[in-house]
Amino acid sequence: MTDLNKPVLHRIDDRLFQIDTLMFGRAGFTSVFLVKGERAAVFDSGVSVTADTVMAAVAAAGVRFQDVAYICLTHAHYDHAGGAHELLQRLKSVSADVKVACGEKPSVYLSRQDILDKLIISGRSTEGDRAGVMKPIDAQDLLVLKHEDILDLGGISIQALNAPGHANGHLVFSVPQSDFVFVSDACGLCGRTDHHNPLIVPTAFAPEYRQQTYLDTIRAIAATGVKRLGFAHFGVLSNPRPALLASIETTEWMQRLVREWVDGRRAYDEILMRMVERLSEPLMALYQDHERVVVTLKSLVAGMAHDLTRTA
Repeated sequence: MTDLNKPVLHRIDDRLFQIDTLMFGRAGFTSVFLVKGERAAVFDSGVSVTADTVMAAVAAAGVRFQDVAYICLTHAHYDHAGGAHELLQRLKSVSADVKVACGEKPSVYLSRQDILDKLIISGRSTEGDRAGVMKPIDAQDLLVLKHEDILDLGGISIQALNAPGHANGHLVFSVPQSDFVFVSDACGLCGRTDHHNPLIVPTAFAPEYRQQTYLDTIRAIAATGVKRLGFAHFGVLSNPRPALLASIETTEWMQRLVREWVDGRRAYDEILMRMVERLSEPLMALYQDHERVVVTLKSLVAGMAHDLTRTA
């Protein structure tokens, strides 16, 4: 059951904080992160209607709004970048220098209302007004990041790293001083079993998901030996390597089932039932509703099928 009275700000160390956006009225569903040195940065934005929650958490962390230099976006999907324009406008009211920092492709998407209208459709169809709105960001407010670019916050730095597979132009953000990488959706949905063990489910959503690239990203991040990963959905995972490697097996198992359906060797209902049996428990920790879990698994099947049958 969602407890909206839980604190939304969680201190990881003196420089790093997790913020639960309480997106869609659910605690424990969508994280953004705050890193602070002499200046500060927010990793991902949530949706437009969670801006109050994010701003309140920034203040609760002892960060002045005028010291927030960057809204760092991993990718352009609505639940990660939908609130960027709203946060930007609020922060610009106290500091004209704040920038939205993201990869090249997301910078194009975020500047065009026609693309934003397409990005918000899935959220509006399932969540209605709780998905918020997406508005374009002016070119002068965007900072386009490339692989290994570094943002200096004074006393702490952020490095942007390419992390393709889930979405076009997906970046992750490394904070070396905290031995932390914010992977957002690049490595999956981090659910929990009833015994609180992590179980990562792939973010295999069409049309941009490419499985081999996605798995290469997971292997690359696991190989770094980073001690803490931040997931958008949801939270912080310490000693993440075992869970990341286990997620590769989960992803490949799912793809085998989908391939058997695509090839006509298994019925759709059969493969879906097997996924529900294995994955509903960790996904319930995120979605808190069995029907939404099933809808999500159907979307993952569709995304994997799209990847298996793509021609380019």
